[in-house]
Amino acid sequence: MDEKIFLNEAGVKVTNTRAIVDGDTYSLANVTSCKVRYTTETDSGKNFLKNLAIIIAILLGIFIGITAKSFGMGIIIVIVGIIASQFIKTKFNLYKVTLGSASGEQDAVSNRDGDFVDRIKNALDDAIVSRG
Repeated sequence: MDEKIFLNEAGVKVTNTRAIVDGDTYSLANVTSCKVRYTTETDSGKNFLKNLAIIIAILLGIFIGITAKSFGMGIIIVIVGIIASQFIKTKFNLYKVTLGSASGEQDAVSNRDGDFVDRIKNALDDAIVSRG
């Protein structure tokens, strides 16, 4: 039987015999099911945004302190900026394709792009059905 490609995109290749994800190969002969689930994660870039907000607050405080000759107002702006930066939250959904087999379940793909993960799941479903 010839190998039929169902998806070949962004480091993911799904054929009727195997799935290759970021260099890891999964034999579809052992895969009985696949499903998509997601979790809400916190972005590690949050610290960058907090630090950026603090730097902007300090620069704005210095600018206002110098131009308005009101260092008290500059200090208040810095304090408000630091407090406001603590409320910065960056969250996103992390979608995962889980492959099921007789030996259990294993996460094969994790990605923020839900549409891409859906295409992978659909390709895996088609590959499982095509093998008979």
